[in-house]
Amino acid sequence: MPRTTTAGRRIPGNSPRSHHRNHLHVGFHLLFPYGKERRPGSRATQISGRCLCFQAKERAMRSSRAAIWFAAAAVGLGSAAPAFAQDGGYDGGFGVGGRLLIDVSPESNDRAAVMRVLPNGSLLMAGTCTKAEPDPNGGTYYAPTFCATQLTPDGSYDGNFGPGGVGYLRFDRFNAWPNNSRVADVLRLNDGRLLFMGSGTDGLKAFFALLTADGSALDPSVGSGYGFFEFQYNGTRSSVVKGLQQADGKILVAGSAIGPNGNTDMAVARFLADFSALDPAFGNGGYQTVAFDLGGPTGDNSDAALSMTLQRDGAIVLAGYAATGTTAAPAVNLAITRLRPDGQRDITFGPAHDGRVHLALAPQSAVYDIVEDRHGRLVIAGVATDPTNTKALWMMDRLLSDGSQDAAFNSGVAQKFLILDAITGGSQAATRLALQSDGRILAGGTVARDNSNGPNQFFGVARLNQDGSFDTGFGAGNGRSYGLFGFSSYTDNMVDIAIANGGLMLGGWAGQTLGSGDDKRFGLVRLKLDLIFHDDFE
Repeated sequence: MPRTTTAGRRIPGNSPRSHHRNHLHVGFHLLFPYGKERRPGSRATQISGRCLCFQAKERAMRSSRAAIWFAAAAVGLGSAAPAFAQDGGYDGGFGVGGRLLIDVSPESNDRAAVMRVLPNGSLLMAGTCTKAEPDPNGGTYYAPTFCATQLTPDGSYDGNFGPGGVGYLRFDRFNAWPNNSRVADVLRLNDGRLLFMGSGTDGLKAFFALLTADGSALDPSVGSGYGFFEFQYNGTRSSVVKGLQQADGKILVAGSAIGPNGNTDMAVARFLADFSALDPAFGNGGYQTVAFDLGGPTGDNSDAALSMTLQRDGAIVLAGYAATGTTAAPAVNLAITRLRPDGQRDITFGPAHDGRVHLALAPQSAVYDIVEDRHGRLVIAGVATDPTNTKALWMMDRLLSDGSQDAAFNSGVAQKFLILDAITGGSQAATRLALQSDGRILAGGTVARDNSNGPNQFFGVARLNQDGSFDTGFGAGNGRSYGLFGFSSYTDNMVDIAIANGGLMLGGWAGQTLGSGDDKRFGLVRLKLDLIFHDDFE
């Protein structure tokens, strides 16, 4: 039966050994970096030759016992898990030592893709689990399917959620639910219902499911009574990575689709509030695609949106990457587009006044998250390669309302850095943002390393001041921290970050090796975060 378990303390001794080599080339066949072809939780990047490639899945790994690390190697704290008095340390008032692992399905192959903080402080986590199916060729096949859990602020299962109030569910319990569905995002609608978004059976269409607020049933008002349906922006291969709801109830979904030129482009669509149809007043009959096509006539012209934000004036901003190389030698760089509320490109945005910004911040780069701050500026987080194009770095930057880089942020230059300065290989990426109301910027992501004597992948957090400098009041004094969700993890993936419940909540999943074999569970961490000045005091 699914259960919550608490992570233990550091156990000295042997540690896991693993390797992380799988990736997905950015090419016409693509391409959606998180597996959504975006697989939940796969957000770190990896360098392969000269191409910035996006990790699509995790290779089976083997380990013995794992030790918990938290900002030790990088900041000289020794081998013991630290208990920082300042922001960035584990909050001992949550779980055990600030950490919690959650089972959602009996197979214990649960990979979170998203964490949402609800108005009452409850935590909704959703992702992809597996169910055992007989394989026609013999043995057992584990089919991916949507799954979710809702927890109270202290990390207990929420007795008001799920069939019978158990606090969790796997969607294959519902009538006619298809195999091979994977979660990319969840949106809590204004009326409390939950819109799950991801990919369906063939990976060529976006897939949606509408769950009642209490998680007990699918809503029969959509999908011809089934509560789920497939979607394509323009009748071609499509993906969804993000959903947002406007004040008028209409729903925006963003991702990628094949555009008019036959290439993969950024895409966004708007549904009417009741999901009866696309909004004909938006874009091109309810959807819009935006192409950068920087690869030239014979190059790779694949573009993809990896995130979306809705600005206070109603403008819609998509961010991700545009391919700049050839199909034989692919490369990508940061790309952002802004649309007016009617879905047409905003000509006040971008150096060419065409609603598009493309920045070559490094040999290669991409944006994984974008948010608007209280001054109308756009804060971005993602990945960039070092000058030699051989190592991936965390990347953070801030843009003005016209799309130009903000000179008041790190002197107008993107902040590119490693969480683990002593890293010997692997890769890192900032994937999610949270803004404090005093202007400081928090980013969470994945920290990977080649390590034969310990965990090979951690969660990481960085905090920058308003001017883009590292906040020395965070972590061990360098503005950076990292750690593990579980006590025997060999690889951790962070998927979301939120300021909530008296601290900084991190959601993700942990891969462990237990007596019965590999085990993957949803993970939660609460870090210390002094919120005394959080509410608009500077």
